[in-house]
Amino acid sequence: MSVTGLATVLKRDPKSVRQDVLKLVRVGALRTRKEINPGHGREKIVEPVAERVEMRASF
Repeated sequence: MSVTGLATVLKRDPKSVRQDVLKLVRVGALRTRKEINPGHGREKIVEPVAERVEMRASF
């Protein structure tokens, strides 16, 4: 899914979504790739690195 598409689905500002995606790319949870969007230039596609992600918190 594109960053713009993700922002639309989440009902969030695209700039904020881009920042969050960049953070998740840096920690290795997501990867991005550029794809040609016919008639509209290129778009950044966001993909998970793993099929399943498990997070645990301990307080």
